[in-house]
Amino acid sequence: MGCNIMASVIPYADLWKLLRRLDYDCDLLVENPRGKHNTVRIGQHPSGSRITLADYPPGQFVRDEILFIVKIELGVTARPLRC
Repeated sequence: MGCNIMASVIPYADLWKLLRRLDYDCDLLVENPRGKHNTVRIGQHPSGSRITLADYPPGQFVRDEILFIVKIELGVTARPLRC
């Protein structure tokens, strides 16, 4: 039986911190155009790259699907570690 090391171990606060270290400005909050949540957090990079995340509480864990999309945006292609 394997386990996914990446599963539910990164809170949003840590994801925002990581993105800030990569020069993303993650302080912009705007109304969600899709209407699913009240606001979304936009991470903007000086190169023009943007990452849009729902504005969940900082302690809430990031879903695997969201981490996968962020990794694609950042150009990280490594798969999560398995034990």
